[in-house]
Amino acid sequence: MSAVLETAVKEGGAISRTSWLGVLAIAFGAFAMVFAELLPVGLLSGISRDLRVQEGTAGMIVSITALLAFIAAPATALAAGRMDRRLVLIGLTLLTIVSSVISALAPNFIVLFAARVVLGVGLGGFWAVAVPAAARLVPADKAHVSSTAVMSGISIAAVLAVPAGSMIGGYFDWRVAFIVATVIPVIVLVLQMIYLPKIVMDDHVGISDLTGVLKSPRNAAALVVLACAVAGQYAGYTYIAPYLSQVTQIETKLLSTLLFVYGLFSIGGNFLGGGLAARSRHGTVLGNMTVFLLALLALSAFGANLWIASISLLVWAVVWGVVPVSTQLWIFGGARDKPEALGAVVVAVFQAAISLGSFVGGLAVNSVSVHSAMWLGAIIVALGIAMVVVVGRIDQRGSHADA
Repeated sequence: MSAVLETAVKEGGAISRTSWLGVLAIAFGAFAMVFAELLPVGLLSGISRDLRVQEGTAGMIVSITALLAFIAAPATALAAGRMDRRLVLIGLTLLTIVSSVISALAPNFIVLFAARVVLGVGLGGFWAVAVPAAARLVPADKAHVSSTAVMSGISIAAVLAVPAGSMIGGYFDWRVAFIVATVIPVIVLVLQMIYLPKIVMDDHVGISDLTGVLKSPRNAAALVVLACAVAGQYAGYTYIAPYLSQVTQIETKLLSTLLFVYGLFSIGGNFLGGGLAARSRHGTVLGNMTVFLLALLALSAFGANLWIASISLLVWAVVWGVVPVSTQLWIFGGARDKPEALGAVVVAVFQAAISLGSFVGGLAVNSVSVHSAMWLGAIIVALGIAMVVVVGRIDQRGSHADA
């Protein structure tokens, strides 16, 4: 994010450095939110053991956060209207702090679950307003730089949260991880109070804009692809730590290291996805989803073999890094109008898919075994590949009609 900010400051022209520091404060806020959302994925074994619940049940704290974010994203976009976004962002950051404090002190699973509900409200609301608010701080021709800064915060957090949780949980207690998740948004809150000016919005999203997005068959099918990719990811990855511990029998410290490397490979996938999508958006999504499926199948079939499991996991890391960038570029590339409304719907679908994936994965873990979560993820991704083909045919018909 610092590299993006430095570039932005050089390009900012008449806009002051303080404005770009405001963008950075929003970007760090996005990082803090997503970090707190995904942190428990690396802590499920410890939470399950200490709070005396099944691992599939423990995974529901990921599901409920995403479910509330799914509801809060469009609700905040509608309710915020023309409110000062500085106050909105600060309020949502406070919710993250409250959630993390309660999580760290939770005496039982019910309290922890409630804390994650609070986080979901803050997360969905923040996603809905962060990018447009950041864009208001810079000249119109530099809005893409501010958006990149905010999205980089989200991407880096999505990559680092799970290995960080696993590593902290391996060396300390899972509650320590939530203390870390408290400190980060406290720093963000200070930055926002210092560097965020009043941010007034002169337009807003209406209900008709949100529903209008789904009237396009192409948009609807592409959003199903995104949902399948994300749900397939979290059906399996939410339970990757117990899977590698129980099936592959990897020791805790090696597991933490492997998940950290997973994070690094996913970051590399972020950059790879942008480059590939610039050449062929549809081809990148189809090819990447196919490799995604093969990696999940290999891990599911040969999970007991350390080398095959490790290689499959790292291939999975790269393709998952490609997914958010390539899929969103692909979706927006086919949008004819209302990109802001489409963006709100994409956030809602993304969060709903996280919730659904981790939920059905948890059901599979509780009712069958942790092994079944990986097979379930592969089945969901396979459905996504079928929908990619459908979107390709819709695009072909559209191009013929335009001609």
